[in-house]
Amino acid sequence: MRNFTSTQAELGENPLLGVTPIEQVRLDTYCRDEITKTLRGLQEIYRNKVLLKEIQDVLSELVPKGTSWNDGRKGMDLWVVFVLGTLRLSCNWDYDKLKSCYDYHHKIREICGVDLFCDVDIVTGRQTYTITLAFLQKKLPIKLVSS
Repeated sequence: MRNFTSTQAELGENPLLGVTPIEQVRLDTYCRDEITKTLRGLQEIYRNKVLLKEIQDVLSELVPKGTSWNDGRKGMDLWVVFVLGTLRLSCNWDYDKLKSCYDYHHKIREICGVDLFCDVDIVTGRQTYTITLAFLQKKLPIKLVSS
């Protein structure tokens, strides 16, 4: 079961307790670190609803055929998959570095929409990253460029 993003409030809704709306995540505008620059770029993508919809459509097409959108265990939201895949490629990380940064980097978790009040101590298994992001590694950049 996958959603594009399940923790972000839609227009007019109250945000979930502990979840910072992605548009309101505070990032240092003067920081030249690759993580912060990538997160700022992802934040701008999230603010641009037309571009976000195009990315959502491309990601939805890449979900393996036969995967139920309504049944089964809750997988990673497509937004989180996109954020982690982008960080992995732009920062040239292996899966271990990606897992460590996702589990313990406060701003990455905020951009991903993690509930920092209730889910602050939750970590994700390494196999989840490997399986979930493997289908994106080759297909997504080609799909996005051709769209």
